[in-house]
Parts: sequence; C-alpha cells; structure tokens
Amino acid sequence: MNSDDFFRGVDLKLSSIATASELAIKEKAENLDFLKEVLSRLAPMANSYKEKLRVRDVHAEVNSDPSGITFTLRRKDGARRQLQLIGRREDCRIEITKSFTGDDGKDFQTTDGKTYDKSTWKDWMFEDKLQEVVNDFLNSTTKQVKA
Repeated sequence: MNSDDFFRGVDLKLSSIATASELAIKEKAENLDFLKEVLSRLAPMANSYKEKLRVRDVHAEVNSDPSGITFTLRRKDGARRQLQLIGRREDCRIEITKSFTGDDGKDFQTTDGKTYDKSTWKDWMFEDKLQEVVNDFLNSTTKQVKA
C-alpha cells in the first residue's frame, strides 16, 4: 500500500472517530435533558410516599437535586434501605440502585443491570422499585422485631 492510500485510510478512521464522539456528546446532552424531566415528575412522587409513610410512623428521607433522587428508610439501629435514581456519569442514562444494610451490618448495593433512556423509560418503574424498597424495609424490620 502506498502512503497516499494509507493516509486516506487514516483520514477515514479519524473522521469516524470524530463523528462517534460528536454523537456521544449529543446523546449525553439529550439524556441529561430527559433525566431532568423525569426527576421533575418523580420528586413529587417520592415526597408523597415520604408523607404517607410519615403518617404511618415510618420515617423516610428524600433528597432530590439535578443529578438524581435518593429515598432512604432507616431503622433506629442504623440499618437502612435506600433507592437511588441517577444519571450515569458517562452517558447520563437513568440507572436505579438499591442499597441496604445486611443482617451482618455490612452495606450492600444492587442494580438491575439496566440503564434507561427516553425510548425505554417509564415512570412506573421507579414507583415499583420504591414500593419494593418500602416492603423490603418493613420485612427486615419485622425480622428484627422477631429476633
């Protein structure tokens, strides 16, 4: 291969890399805009759950900012259950993480291994996870009382 052909190939590869980079930047910006929309809808839902639990004498904390929502339930012994919805750092796709304190006092974190964008996200997904965290918390509290 002569040098002209070689450098035409180099130019094509560089152009492809630049295009992919531009697309990734655009996609991240779109995902961030969508994340902000989702957070504006879900923060009131999380706060509603917090208030409905408060009247049932269950203490919940909700922290919401432009990067995500964190919903935390904590027992008096320090054990906790937590749900967090955030935009992943690298692409701002929505990710849901659950954290909890195990029976041995160690902290654990789980995710369903999925991330979401505008085409795959539904708000009910967060509400389902929120209900799971509340149920898990109440079940762990019941186990604690029986012990």
